Amino acid sequence: RGVISAPQPMIVLTAIGMVAAAVWNPMSQVLLALNQHERFAYAYAAAAPAAVFLSFALVSRWGVTGSAVASLLLDLAMLGLVFVQLRIVAGPFPLGRRALQVFIPERRRPV
Repeated sequence: RGVISAPQPMIVLTAIGMVAAAVWNPMSQVLLALNQHERFAYAYAAAAPAAVFLSFALVSRWGVTGSAVASLLLDLAMLGLVFVQLRIVAGPFPLGRRALQVFIPERRRPV
């Protein structure tokens, strides 16, 4: 009694959304620090209410899993948008192993 059992798909989709949010939120802080927040703020201001309305539509079909789908779509859309905007502002940045080499200084050989 008083216990809500969450469906497994909802848990998985919510976890994926949390990972996406954990990536795009710090990336958006770089845009904010560069005073380029306008590049994503309007899109987020439009996408968030759209996700709420999408959630209402999907909940009637899939229950709480539908809400998780709408939230995941919002976070994935923001991840893509912020990634593209950051690349436009900062230029291409290395990914993978090359990204670590950017932060590790090369050893200088004595002249």
